[in-house]
Amino acid sequence: MKKFLVFLFLIAFTFFGCDDDNSSKKDDDLISGDTDVVQEDTDVVPEDTDVIPEDTDVIPEDTDVIPEDTDVIPEDTDVIPEDTDVIPEDTDVIETDLDEIDDADVITCAEVDPNPGLTIEENKNRYLLDGWNWENKTLVFDVDSTVVATNGWSEPGLVVVDGTIHLYVSKKSSSTYTLFHSTSTNGVNWSEPVAVTGVEGARRASVIYEDNKFRMWYGSGFIKLAESSDGVAYTPVADSSFQQSDVSGAFDDLTLSFPTVIKDGDTYKMWYAGYGSSGTYAIGYATSPDGKTWSRVQATPVLEKGTMDPVEFDNTTVAQPWVIKGSDNIYRMWYAGFDTSLTPPNGPYRMGLAESTDGVNWTKKGVAVDISASGNDAYASREGAVIEWNNGWLMLYVGMGADYKYRLMSATSAVCPF
Repeated sequence: MKKFLVFLFLIAFTFFGCDDDNSSKKDDDLISGDTDVVQEDTDVVPEDTDVIPEDTDVIPEDTDVIPEDTDVIPEDTDVIPEDTDVIPEDTDVIETDLDEIDDADVITCAEVDPNPGLTIEENKNRYLLDGWNWENKTLVFDVDSTVVATNGWSEPGLVVVDGTIHLYVSKKSSSTYTLFHSTSTNGVNWSEPVAVTGVEGARRASVIYEDNKFRMWYGSGFIKLAESSDGVAYTPVADSSFQQSDVSGAFDDLTLSFPTVIKDGDTYKMWYAGYGSSGTYAIGYATSPDGKTWSRVQATPVLEKGTMDPVEFDNTTVAQPWVIKGSDNIYRMWYAGFDTSLTPPNGPYRMGLAESTDGVNWTKKGVAVDISASGNDAYASREGAVIEWNNGWLMLYVGMGADYKYRLMSATSAVCPF
């Protein structure tokens, strides 16, 4: 019996004893051939795949690997199209000397150093600042054979209303002036001029359109106001005249002319040519709350004639102002300067440019519209009126040629971005 019990014990020990060894043996039996053991929380990677650390970006198989010392092109860099020609390394690069470029072909907003003392030929194409580089001089209104010397078209004024340019221009016959009205939608083609009514003898009209009516300041001797619903038939406004200075010896104690009026905020501002007992013109400045009652900002001129030594192009007189305030808050004045140094004593008028930040203190920039070597403005360029038009400036001005007759001309210039 004892032997039988020992036999049973051995059998039980054989099948149920030594669990750790048997477990290890069973695990070994589960591993077959060349298969690796992977922990339960580890992804199984195929045999032919390299294992990449978790924080490493995976690069597609067909992607070239960029060497470590190669600069990476920023994301916003334009990629050159495949069909773009690449300039060979041995190709010479042409370096342009800006001084060799013909100024007539250059439009620039960079300011140059003005030198009003230069001769006409030296001044040509020199001034390239905003409102200086005037080109495309074109005849607008000619005169017929019945017009005699020192007569013809004169003293233009411009205003834009709903995309249409309204032109006011006088026709001079001896000492008689008749104001005409014409329109254009492109600044090139103009309607047949018709006489303005209600303001007989009016000269140099400066017009603002507001409250569905045209308001026109005009005159010679003193300055008056008239209003119109259609721009042709005007009615003078009572108690609206701006008179000569009552101070004896003032620069404007004899006559006022050539008004140019803008509305700046709630204030009307007028620059005008004043003539006094000194025997020369200068430019004055006045303001008004309503366009009817005016007050001089100061008793003295805001712009006076230049010097003869050194010689400046406006050495004898300044007159015929036209002022615009740009969106850059700069006031620009185009005016006529009389120069007796060229052909004394009756030298030419030429259009100059001056700039100001307050309308009172002005910096002269020099000749803006010079006289031409020949043609309709070979003897004078004067009485300019300017508007911003077609992404630039448009000027209508009076030119005088060798026959001394006045013709209406136009020119254009670039507008610098503000």
